[in-house]
Amino acid sequence: MLENAPLLEEAVKMVVLSPLLDLASFYRHPFYIATEESVEISEEIIIDDQENSEETQEIIKDKIDVLVLQDKLWLLIIESKRSSFSLAKAIPQALTYMLANPQPQHPVYSLVMNGEDFQFMKLLKQDKFTYGLSDRFALYRRENELYKVVNILKKISQFLI
Repeated sequence: MLENAPLLEEAVKMVVLSPLLDLASFYRHPFYIATEESVEISEEIIIDDQENSEETQEIIKDKIDVLVLQDKLWLLIIESKRSSFSLAKAIPQALTYMLANPQPQHPVYSLVMNGEDFQFMKLLKQDKFTYGLSDRFALYRRENELYKVVNILKKISQFLI
């Protein structure tokens, strides 16, 4: 099905993501899933030029595709794109969502995917925010790397319990 035509984002979530979450036990206690979770991030921006200083506030409002929670703790943010999109478009969006985590003292994980390519991220706050990216995993390589994606999701779920 994936190779016939580009899948829209909703189809990617239904056909690819949902079975992955099930295999990783994210549909079972103690986890629960929220979809289209609204986030809002505001940032004050100071523009200083020679003639005047100006302070403005930029507000970013969007919705997280899928959010895996345990109690009120954000564990895993999933941003999916249609299969014809590059993951490079999803990574900044997912990082923005990760920064909106209401409990930044806890690490938060993210999976960005387009149905064919998958990449994990982790965000930590120590003195400042730092993030890391995993290798990129692909469905269509000599070795189907979907098994690796499932195993990483399982490890994240077991680690978080």
